[in-house]
Amino acid sequence: MNYLTQQLKQATAQIMNIAGGPLSVVFVTKGTYVPGVSTTNTETKIAGRGAWMDHQEKWSEATFDGTLILRGDKILYLEPSSLFPRHPTPDKDFVEDASGARWKIIGKRDNNPSGEAPICYFLLMRK
Repeated sequence: MNYLTQQLKQATAQIMNIAGGPLSVVFVTKGTYVPGVSTTNTETKIAGRGAWMDHQEKWSEATFDGTLILRGDKILYLEPSSLFPRHPTPDKDFVEDASGARWKIIGKRDNNPSGEAPICYFLLMRK
């Protein structure tokens, strides 16, 4: 069992408490946003309420509203449209894709004190 899988298993109960019910994991990934290589990325506007994990490994509820930058099926970065995290709003519980499927976003963002690009961890989950 790799480190990421262990972390996910340990965080599952906390995630369920924040999300308020059972969710299914779609995929999880990590990456850094690299300016200058965005030509190979796709950008998707998203909005949804989920949770984020702080540097003390505690989950907090947050609203995601911004641009999700992808390369293939890997999430590179969530570029918020305002300060991150935002306070949750009741009208943004889910992200809805083109097919009408509703997705819950759970995520982690570490701000790198050295000033480099932040490392982001996201779990996309569907209720």
